[in-house]
Amino acid sequence: MTKIESFIKRNERRNKHLWESDKLLGYDYIICPVTNTRLSMIKKSYIEKVLGITVDNFNKKYPNQQKTCRKRIENIKKGLKVIDKETGLTKHQLSIANNPNRTYTGLTFKDGKNEYLKKYRRLNAFYNSYAKKIDWCEEVRENSDGYLEVRCDYCGKWFIPTNMEVQNRMSATQNVNGGEKRFYCSKECKSLCPIFNQQYYYKGKENKNVREVQPQVRHLVLERDGYTCQKCGSIEYLHCHHIYPVATNPLESADIDNCITLCKNCHKKVHQKDGCKYRELLSVC
Repeated sequence: MTKIESFIKRNERRNKHLWESDKLLGYDYIICPVTNTRLSMIKKSYIEKVLGITVDNFNKKYPNQQKTCRKRIENIKKGLKVIDKETGLTKHQLSIANNPNRTYTGLTFKDGKNEYLKKYRRLNAFYNSYAKKIDWCEEVRENSDGYLEVRCDYCGKWFIPTNMEVQNRMSATQNVNGGEKRFYCSKECKSLCPIFNQQYYYKGKENKNVREVQPQVRHLVLERDGYTCQKCGSIEYLHCHHIYPVATNPLESADIDNCITLCKNCHKKVHQKDGCKYRELLSVC
């Protein structure tokens, strides 16, 4: 049995509705000029794999051939208008976003697949879409609008990640692209985090004696102080500072009563005072 004979037999079995249709030719179906079988559309894969010719040769030989029946075109247009309640996207857009590697015809998106995926990845992630996939490694919750919320790995503040951030984190947990791809609520937290983009040492400090504040302690202290510098009132570039140095009081390193929230500039000024300078603290260790 040839490819064409096999396709005709399979097509008549799977698409009985095309053969039972009493609508006009061109609306419910079209007829292939080569095989004389009823189709809803003539795809590139059908022309090349079943008919065994190139698309250019097919178009030259049958220049006036209709490629898609009108009913299918109407269904595609309706699908572009139906909005999915969970994501806010059309069902057609959602299917392409969930299957980015499938063959794309480029017939339904003016901007193209790549441009659409860029927009989708920048959208906020929905709770129902990702919560069960990352709740084993991240603390998650759902906000009033149905969006996913996670905690910033540096400051512990709740925020809404984008689809791309969640997908990157999922890939990292499966050791796909390398790195950990942790969640950060802002660029400031990402730059301040001592372990971001690091492999062996804390950021900017190749010294084994450096004592970084434990993440859990930092989260509790920043949340207690309302994510505000207790000296100048700034809400940017926040640090967790030990009032009594860890070098002299190691047992109180995890005591939140021994910690205070300071901004980057105030923290720098505090460590310029006598007895609190970095070099003096390191010499004690």
